[in-house]
Amino acid sequence: MSNTWTPQDWKSKPIVQDVIYEDQAHVDRVLNKLNRLPPMVSASEVDNLRRQLKEAALGESFLLQGGDCAELFDYCSQDPIEAKLKVLLQMSLVLTWGARTPVVRIARMAGQYAKPRSSPMEMHEGKEIHSFRGDNVNGYDPSDRKPDPERLLGAYFHSAATLNYVRTLLDSGFADLHEPSKWNLSHVRSENVKREYEKIVQQLTDSLDFMKTIGADNGSSNALNSVDLFVSHEALLLDYEASLTRLITSPTTKEKKWYNTGSHFLWIGDRTRQPDGAHVEYMRGIENPIGIKVGPSTVPAELINLLNTVNPKKEIGKVTLITRFGAEKVEKYLPQHIEAVRQSGHIPVWVCDPMHGNTKTAASGNLKTRHFIDIIQELSQTFRVHKDCSSKLNGVHFELTGDSVTECIGGSMDLRDTDLSTNYQTHCDPRLNYEQSLDVAFLIAKYYENERKNKDFPNFYVLIYLGNQQRSGFIGLEDYAIKRNIRIIHIDLSLPIEEQGDLDLIVHKMTDLVAKIERGDTEAKLLFARFTKYSKVHPHVIVIDAWPNIEKVLDRMLLYHHTQVCAKDTIDGEPLFHVPRSIALDSIKDWNDKLDIKFPTMCKRRTACSSTEAHQMTLIPSPQGMSQIEKYTNNDAVMLQEFIQHDGVIVKVYVADGRISASTRPSFKNLDHSGDVVHFDSQTLPKSFETSVALSDDLDKVFLRSDPNDIHLHKEALIDNDKLQKIADSLHRQLGLTFFGFDVLLQSKTNEYYVVDVNYFPSFKAVENFHSMFVDILEKRLGFK
Repeated sequence: MSNTWTPQDWKSKPIVQDVIYEDQAHVDRVLNKLNRLPPMVSASEVDNLRRQLKEAALGESFLLQGGDCAELFDYCSQDPIEAKLKVLLQMSLVLTWGARTPVVRIARMAGQYAKPRSSPMEMHEGKEIHSFRGDNVNGYDPSDRKPDPERLLGAYFHSAATLNYVRTLLDSGFADLHEPSKWNLSHVRSENVKREYEKIVQQLTDSLDFMKTIGADNGSSNALNSVDLFVSHEALLLDYEASLTRLITSPTTKEKKWYNTGSHFLWIGDRTRQPDGAHVEYMRGIENPIGIKVGPSTVPAELINLLNTVNPKKEIGKVTLITRFGAEKVEKYLPQHIEAVRQSGHIPVWVCDPMHGNTKTAASGNLKTRHFIDIIQELSQTFRVHKDCSSKLNGVHFELTGDSVTECIGGSMDLRDTDLSTNYQTHCDPRLNYEQSLDVAFLIAKYYENERKNKDFPNFYVLIYLGNQQRSGFIGLEDYAIKRNIRIIHIDLSLPIEEQGDLDLIVHKMTDLVAKIERGDTEAKLLFARFTKYSKVHPHVIVIDAWPNIEKVLDRMLLYHHTQVCAKDTIDGEPLFHVPRSIALDSIKDWNDKLDIKFPTMCKRRTACSSTEAHQMTLIPSPQGMSQIEKYTNNDAVMLQEFIQHDGVIVKVYVADGRISASTRPSFKNLDHSGDVVHFDSQTLPKSFETSVALSDDLDKVFLRSDPNDIHLHKEALIDNDKLQKIADSLHRQLGLTFFGFDVLLQSKTNEYYVVDVNYFPSFKAVENFHSMFVDILEKRLGFK
């Protein structure tokens, strides 16, 4: 940096994200006041952070940075400050314990009041108003959108008050490791998170007791009684930042240097990192460590130019590169950035921000959200890419809060789209809540724990239970998976699960056990209990899928109601699909001809688990046939489902984590009200038009055995894969299942789509490249455990 640099030099450069005030004289008075106000942070604190970030860049510590997307002045209050500090301390404790490495803690707080916007104006009730730019610019209420210079003073005083209370808490023992149980989890709903955290606390307490016994801890160790916690924000409003930039003697070099005294750490984002722009010009002159957001639009050569500009001396850890690509783009962009930086000679702190590239619109259409699984996937792939490129991820950057908000989907609380409105508070981007933040910390700690034990990138252990019927579809999977560091173990529930490996993930289809339990099989009940107990005792062994979600498809009437919800989705004002009308009978004896059901109709048992009885069905052409079916149902609870005329062709759709595969099969011909009642086992029906499977005489009359007119080819031509994908997405959102299948009929005259059945984990044997698809899903779910 040139000795002639001043905090005002940025004014000679082009600027973006600037704020235009109506009264410049008012702005000048405010800035003059800010220039006279005392520093909020000291040069010694900034130098201390520089030293710690150098260690992080060299792989000797790990950076945890987190906090609100955009703070509000209202967050400057005791409870919000304590909650945010507490979750950061708990996350850092989990990381330190699991990774056995020091953690550098930087909060997005005490200054994160501004937010960049794609447009300075927006429409509200037919009028153009200023966009909300954060509490240090204008108010969130549409009537308070005029930029107000006085809010800059408000930002200073709220930042100072927040920082003062944080220091008070730390100085008074809030971070004392002798009493980590004080960071209670009273409002955490997940028992698994509580149990896992309390386990770490107990181990830590035992270790401290031992140290005290041998005299290694007399209670006065500063490292055990408190921690360093630094604050940060995005440098957006350069007038504000420049007014707090002071020429101070460095405690380290004893030279006069420019320090931003409003924060320990500042960063610039995607919208403000132009190499010839005002924000880069300002950032290159300050002594504070700085961050640069790196995304898909970052050209490697321009990144090096940027690094050379802000860090010409190539000081280790001076710059933190915060990558934010999105879950699907890490492998495409990150390797080239790592290689370019390596060749340049710069040694930055590599940090992953898995939040900003994964923002989506919720199914409701009016709330922004983020999916926990996408966040984990980006973090997982970033760890892996760094490992593959002989680099190392040095830290993480999250938008999070210490409150139980409902803004991101997933995590141990299993939040859904429908939960978002419960406690959606953010005025900016969605944040991880308390539980989700700890979820992430546990996963990172587990990754480092495995890496430490294995001295290499860990293999993952996946236990599979699919019952005997589906094992054939997985022949050869073990050999394929081991090449990708995943060991497949087929579970034997007759043995303790703990003895079958140190597991990372379980894939299961317990529905066959449920079928046996319903028939009174006590052994099956014990085996199922063994599985559910193991899942509760080992909360961080990932289970695909959650049992409550599977139960939604095991009762056909419950499934009927769920599919009805999905059928309300529309395309261009038309229903996405239809559901045949169905009614429930506790017993076939409850039938009477006044019930609202049309014939022909299909009679199925309500229970849809993997049992022989669940596949026994009866086709009834007219009400008169109802008297004949009692012998087939054994007085079990049944469902009557109206028959949809579909020209003898059914579409089978297989869904694996959102990816679909569809094919056609022969089915029942178009029927009228004549003919006999036909009872059959759906498992024995022909799977293709070329099959020679023998059928009973009555079934042969109504089933499309051959297709001389190529009806199925005509139907296949009508299949809209985009529409099938939308149906799959809708069912996935409603049911929360990873592996499922559904059956679609195209109505004969209208070709409208009818979903007639959904089943859990069908045989994927016929799905092309399923082994590769399956292992892709395992890798995504395993993440970096």
